[in-house]
Amino acid sequence: MNHTLPILETRLLSCFVAIAETGNLRKAGLKLGKAKSTVSRWLSELEDLLGYQVFDRESSGLVLTLNEQGEYLLVKARTVLATLGRFEDFAFAQENKQAPNKLTFSFNHLVANECITDLIKNLREHAPQTEIELLPSLQDTLQDSLMAGTVDFVLGLASEDLYPDIGGMIVGEEQIMMLAHPQHPLNSQTQIESQQLLPETIIHPQFLSKKKKDESFNPISSIITSDFQLAIDFAKANLGIAYSPEHIARQALKNKSLCQLDMNWEEFSQHLPLMLFYRLNYSYPKIKQHLIDSLRDWYGYQTV
Repeated sequence: MNHTLPILETRLLSCFVAIAETGNLRKAGLKLGKAKSTVSRWLSELEDLLGYQVFDRESSGLVLTLNEQGEYLLVKARTVLATLGRFEDFAFAQENKQAPNKLTFSFNHLVANECITDLIKNLREHAPQTEIELLPSLQDTLQDSLMAGTVDFVLGLASEDLYPDIGGMIVGEEQIMMLAHPQHPLNSQTQIESQQLLPETIIHPQFLSKKKKDESFNPISSIITSDFQLAIDFAKANLGIAYSPEHIARQALKNKSLCQLDMNWEEFSQHLPLMLFYRLNYSYPKIKQHLIDSLRDWYGYQTV
């Protein structure tokens, strides 16, 4: 493969975009930190190389308006400059290695999509050169996945288990509720206790069984689902009582297809603590701390 220097230099594309965005040479020069004569010369150089004009001249050349060819070119020029900007961020970051080239993140079903969206947006602003990959929950294989490098961080249920070479920090809590069909007899009860749930069918995802979250009331009957949304749908069909985070149940409560049961939360735990897991030898401590701080800020979690 032959490598040649590009004919269209970055300065020419930057000049073109600046003129398109400001409408005249003087303002474009101010934006670029260049003299008006320099901007005019660069524009002429660009159009000579292209073989066609990209602006229509008005008021003796004082006002420049994109023509049809210029409109098409502007979209591509912005894309090229944005890509170059990301490459520069990546290239200069290699000196201090403050962020990885790629980060793989796994999160539990009960974490709100809004939380993950805000976290990734914040991370992209903090480390724009880092490629981010999201994976489904890997908590069942947490230690193996982290140590094998399959994933860098796992956001999941807090664990009392100790994993060699794996660290973890509590970053927040998800509020849990019990939900039932509007015609369910427990809707008329207050301060519902564990004994009242014994004859009921409790619906919850499989991973909660593995974490033994249902041992506090040991229902006679249960339906194990793949995720919380399916538990909500089953409860809508009056198949039992759904155990779900508030953010997943929100729409069902709003349209009154389900009702929140009045539980005695002194007997049950209404919050599930979340922990961010990572390798203790993770090479980018600033990224790790940034994720911890961002998640704690999102959940409003305060450490003592």
